[in-house]
Amino acid sequence: MTDDIEQKKALAHYQHTLDRALEEVKDHFERNRLNNTAKLQQADNSFEATIKYGLGVLRGAFILNGGAAIGTASLLSGAINRGATSDLTGAILWPLLLFTIGALLPVVASGLTYFSQHDFTQVQYFNVFNNSVEAQRKLKRAVVWQRWTIVLMVLDAVCFAAGAALGCFLLLQSIHHPVLT
Repeated sequence: MTDDIEQKKALAHYQHTLDRALEEVKDHFERNRLNNTAKLQQADNSFEATIKYGLGVLRGAFILNGGAAIGTASLLSGAINRGATSDLTGAILWPLLLFTIGALLPVVASGLTYFSQHDFTQVQYFNVFNNSVEAQRKLKRAVVWQRWTIVLMVLDAVCFAAGAALGCFLLLQSIHHPVLT
């Protein structure tokens, strides 16, 4: 009977120790879950801010070049109505062309960012479930789309700068040409 009581005490002690260890493991997993949830939320917030910033850049580039194209078209229309020479109107077409291309590039870049984001999202999906070759292929493709977007936005800035410089040059030339004044 003493052995029976001793075994029950030992069993109760082991059960208590096991229950306490199980609670510690549960607490540990819950702390990790909360920590990871907070990190994921922070990453999501950062990602959302990056998307908003990128959209702002694309919209700004489109509006900047589009507004410059409209202004240049208005200047061209005024020059034609005042009987400007074909050389002058032909020269005004170059900044108009540059600004128009500059307004088109952010639209194309927006499409490329969609493809890039689509592939990045799929990479996250594939990496959650398995680290596959497909995920690596999509990651490479997403980076290619991303780099093309950057190239287009650099070209957009070049188009605006070249159009603005050419426009300023033509404006300075028009000071000596009374048709535009």
